[in-house]
Amino acid sequence: MDISSLKTYLGDELFGQVEEKLKGVDGMQLIATNDGSWLPKSRLDEELNKLKDSRTTISTLTRQLEEAKKAGESVTTLQATIDSLKQQVAERDTTITGMKRSGKIQDKLRAANAKDVAVVMRLLDDSKIGEDDKGNLTGVDDQIKALKEASGYLFNEQSGGKAGFGGGKDPASGGGENNKGNSSINAAIRAAAGYGG
Repeated sequence: MDISSLKTYLGDELFGQVEEKLKGVDGMQLIATNDGSWLPKSRLDEELNKLKDSRTTISTLTRQLEEAKKAGESVTTLQATIDSLKQQVAERDTTITGMKRSGKIQDKLRAANAKDVAVVMRLLDDSKIGEDDKGNLTGVDDQIKALKEASGYLFNEQSGGKAGFGGGKDPASGGGENNKGNSSINAAIRAAAGYGG
């Protein structure tokens, strides 16, 4: 706005004083505000620049907040996946431990000449079977002994046995002296596989 338009509002005398004061200022422009006051355009431009900077900052912060929310959701999803995988690994470890334990029990039943290992195994009280600090089973031998006494028909006699692999007395069929060799071989295989006792 041209300063001469103030003359109608200020009157001749006051306008003259304002004009005198503003003589050294080049390109002075005044802006009328809503409340009827006037301010220099440079001040308005300064405030508009501050507002523009504030809007840019708000926009940047909003974008960063959205990215942080997405990252937070990703972390939550990732943590849920990790927890699920940990649970699966724990379940597999339990299964593997159970399979190892079952294998050790089956080895003991085979060594005791059980006719049907699966049937005799179901007759054992699992709550009475444990492991010592070396990983050897405890409580199985006592139960096998009790089953042999109560239900001897579940086991083959040790002295007679069948002819063939590991049984009988015919050296040509795997009995006799060879049977001692088979026992030591079987013990070595169990030891190599990690099944002690």
